[in-house]
Amino acid sequence: MSAATHAANPEELDALSKTIASQVDVVTTMISNVDTPLAGSSWIGPARDKFVGEWNDVFKPALNKLNESFGVASTNVQTVSNNTRASL
Repeated sequence: MSAATHAANPEELDALSKTIASQVDVVTTMISNVDTPLAGSSWIGPARDKFVGEWNDVFKPALNKLNESFGVASTNVQTVSNNTRASL
């Protein structure tokens, strides 16, 4: 008898999918919470320029990539849940 290499609980996967998907809003809010006040700030100087450059070139793209990954993972987990439920 061979050991199972895959197992899934549909209810658990549904919850995981929702948890992952909800993180998209968290990250989107984080981006907005920096972008909005930064755009309206009177802060000037080399420290601002350095931060804005890093924010726009490194951090914000990484957060957007994270959101993409959350979306894909949430969809994939939900698909596994649905397929598992259908096979039961």
